[in-house]
Amino acid sequence: MPQQLIEQCCLYYDRNLNLLTSVDGPCIIHRDFRAGNVIVDNGKLRGIIDWSSGRASFAEDDFCPMEHGEWTSDVQRKKSFLSGYANIRPVPDYRAIMPFLRLNRAIATVGFTVKSGTWNNRNSRAYRFHRQFLETLCKDL
Repeated sequence: MPQQLIEQCCLYYDRNLNLLTSVDGPCIIHRDFRAGNVIVDNGKLRGIIDWSSGRASFAEDDFCPMEHGEWTSDVQRKKSFLSGYANIRPVPDYRAIMPFLRLNRAIATVGFTVKSGTWNNRNSRAYRFHRQFLETLCKDL
């Protein structure tokens, strides 16, 4: 990545690190909520599988894939998921911290694709998506 973009990401990170003081946690998070890992029967959440990515963190982190474009754009599916989640525990207000979490996710993905040498072939789509997010987030800094 260009040095200027790296510096802008660092600046955004430093300016928004304080958002972590208001998160809902600590708790166990799944980190991979998606249709394939959520069991629904008759419109009701019945179970959640594949906890291999689970860890201790804060609840807001579980919503990053949904807000970062890794889910389908089906609004009804998102509403159903949030409704099911709310039956288990309150849905945290994650709007304020989401750009910060997305920044972290994007940097990790860009770093992984560059380090593994897959940024311009097998993982080029993921690289471009996350790189574009970083450029958009940091353009006004």
